[in-house]
Amino acid sequence: MLGRLEQLVTALQRCAANAAHELRTPLAVQRAAAEIGLADADPERVA
Repeated sequence: MLGRLEQLVTALQRCAANAAHELRTPLAVQRAAAEIGLADADPERVA
């Protein structure tokens, strides 16, 4: 029974890590795009 509990905890940790990665990746892409867009000094072009 202890072995099954360890497997369950490991599976849950893997699931949480995968979910966190899937959430971080799109946010990082959007943040990079925003930073690149805002790096331009021309306010009209940023708008």
